[in-house]
Amino acid sequence: MNKVDTYQFWKRIDSLRDVSVSEISKISGINYQRLKEQRSSQRLPSGEDLLSISNALNISIEFLLTGHDVFSPRIYSIAKKMDSLTEAQLDVIESAVDASMEKSFLSAKA
Repeated sequence: MNKVDTYQFWKRIDSLRDVSVSEISKISGINYQRLKEQRSSQRLPSGEDLLSISNALNISIEFLLTGHDVFSPRIYSIAKKMDSLTEAQLDVIESAVDASMEKSFLSAKA
């Protein structure tokens, strides 16, 4: 198992958003003193806090921990927005994506 570089973890958070620990605390709902202690001692947050930070900063946990991501931040942001859509709305979006992909495929073959 790979060990997470806690220095790099906090450095990635610093680079993602120009926000203070206080602001991260407010938008994530994490106790300010706990977050400040974790940050200053270069400790990883608990799983629950990690999830809250990830959601607050709109970035994947995988990226925060490793610096690598399966999806780009833009795709991740779009996917999070889609969580609140109805099934009918998701069906419309899926159809549009399918049609766009088919159109791209057909033009590439021509």
